[in-house]
Amino acid sequence: MQLTEVPEVQWHRLGTGPEAPPPRCSHTATAIGSPTQVYIIGGGFVTAGRRGFTHLDDVWRFDSTTTRWSRVTPTLRDWKKFLYPEASPNPNPEPDPNTNPKHNPNPEPLNADGIATGLPGAPRVKSFVARRGHTAVAYRDRFIIVFGGDASSTGSEGEDYVNDVWALDTAPGSGAAASWTLPVCDGTAPLPRRGHYATLSGSNMVVCGGFVDSNPTPGYPGLLQTAEATPLERYVRASLLHRDLFVMHVLDLSALDGASRNPNPNPNP
Repeated sequence: MQLTEVPEVQWHRLGTGPEAPPPRCSHTATAIGSPTQVYIIGGGFVTAGRRGFTHLDDVWRFDSTTTRWSRVTPTLRDWKKFLYPEASPNPNPEPDPNTNPKHNPNPEPLNADGIATGLPGAPRVKSFVARRGHTAVAYRDRFIIVFGGDASSTGSEGEDYVNDVWALDTAPGSGAAASWTLPVCDGTAPLPRRGHYATLSGSNMVVCGGFVDSNPTPGYPGLLQTAEATPLERYVRASLLHRDLFVMHVLDLSALDGASRNPNPNPNP
């Protein structure tokens, strides 16, 4: 064992100006760009006399050069295909890209209702869903990828764990505002969860651990669906949940690489 001297480290309280994010917990803080900017996404807070958490969907940016906060209001843009590696790449692609979105190089942007019209499997949401206990990783010094969390309604006594994936483009180019993309992910996703951890390995987001619902969504591969489970069935179910929490789940983010090289190859008219 070797002892390495660590230089003295001191905390300094920065003057950040009048604008700042409201108090919160279980949010994410992701450093990205050069000079470094830190993006705060989501989180929650408790109000005295009210049950449960109030969840947030806001995005804030801290500029390390000016030491100032600014609120970011992303738009909702088109969607992309991400891949959990165990999924097959579709051995029988259809010739018409409009009927096979995986092979469509230029997916349509979402319309006013949050729908990518004419594309099977497109997301049907209007904005990033408020949550806490999620994770975020920075990709290609431009994108912030968010996974999971608790998205239960304000004041709810229960929890609503999710396993969706969102991509925040912090630098779309051409003077455009930051934008959210809700990818359609192929393959077997991790169980919905919060309080997990995530890291980036190459072009892959690796997710592990966290809290999951003891009665996960029906249809999760391998989980028992019987309403009245025997002791053995309950043991098997618990074992599967336990196993899922200690599995490294990997999501390939390379679908974003083209956007990294070309900020906006198909700008909207």
